[in-house]
Amino acid sequence: MLPDNIGIALDFKDESRKKDVLESVLHPHDLEGNLARLGRAWKIRVQFSDPVQFRKGRRMSPLDKVHTFCGFFRGSESGILCYTTHRSEYGSVSGYHFYPGQLEKIVAYSLIDRGAHQHFSSLEQFAKRFDTKFITKEYIEKLWDGTSSQHGGKYQRSDFRRIGKKGLKAVEKFMYHFKGVEAKEPPEGYSNSEYGFALRAEERAWSNNGRDISVSHSLGREVVHYSSEYAGCGNGRYGLLVTEKTFLWLEDD
Repeated sequence: MLPDNIGIALDFKDESRKKDVLESVLHPHDLEGNLARLGRAWKIRVQFSDPVQFRKGRRMSPLDKVHTFCGFFRGSESGILCYTTHRSEYGSVSGYHFYPGQLEKIVAYSLIDRGAHQHFSSLEQFAKRFDTKFITKEYIEKLWDGTSSQHGGKYQRSDFRRIGKKGLKAVEKFMYHFKGVEAKEPPEGYSNSEYGFALRAEERAWSNNGRDISVSHSLGREVVHYSSEYAGCGNGRYGLLVTEKTFLWLEDD
């Protein structure tokens, strides 16, 4: 089952991209998978065949056939589809399981249109979000011409995320040696490896439920990478450093 208004998520001006995204991101017969994928980036309104209710913190929602969810995700250990009631820099990592039989009652769903204010009207407007100390103008143009591998659409304002306290500490460490992506010679602090000169700053998770944050740049590369991974794991949220306080969300894994 696909969203009733799937066109919101896809760039229908480019027919070849539409087909690619439908085949690689969404699957008509995988309802749970589609909700998990789309729910990372969109609020979703779901219609049920019978009235149902869901947890909202300590309370339950009223019985209704239509519910709007902030997002969806799969449990890290169980793999079961869950819904979340809030969003954060780190993505949807906590929430609630569906009650038995609720998913089978879904008859339709649609993406919540985030409104025209989420769209950038021009390359110039899009480029203003970036500090060119962390990314070249040429790479900004590539991003503008491309689409998000996470949700398949053009990059929007909601793809720019504020960095949390731990991330800001990692950025502060990184900035001690970083001189900009245009640097031609390796500044102090860059280490030499088989992959070339690179600078990396980290802040480790404060608990088993926390995140390992890293900021990194390889000499000669056009961008600075930002990652927020589950503690002790190679999975998490990945993006590009945009300013000292924000990053562009590229994908989750």
